[in-house]
Amino acid sequence: MLDYGSNVVCGVTPGKGGQTATENNLKVFNSIEEAQTEFSIDATVIFVPPRFAANAILEAINQNIGLIVCISEGIPVRDMKKVKSALDNSSSTLIGPNCPGLITAEESKIGLPRFYLQKRFYWYSFSFRNLDL
Repeated sequence: MLDYGSNVVCGVTPGKGGQTATENNLKVFNSIEEAQTEFSIDATVIFVPPRFAANAILEAINQNIGLIVCISEGIPVRDMKKVKSALDNSSSTLIGPNCPGLITAEESKIGLPRFYLQKRFYWYSFSFRNLDL
């Protein structure tokens, strides 16, 4: 995501707060609530094992994150029922689970889409009149 130009501001991993990640030295926080004290967070992408995914989504919903993208697959249905109930009473939008993410060609991506496959498509229309062929 960083290589594509996405504005990634931090990471969240419980128990690893205070560390840094990637060669860009992104700060790591223990929770979204902690991260929001320092950054304005508009979107989040969740890369966690299925047993932790619902709690991660619920945390994002509780912290009023507008866009939540969940890459995790195999989340138990009973867990996703809780997520659905929380989403119904929130302003958050969930993409996923079990999705590769989103991409705006040549601008930004969140998740796993292969950026080298994504190019802007421009439509050109030509009109010809009075041609003597």
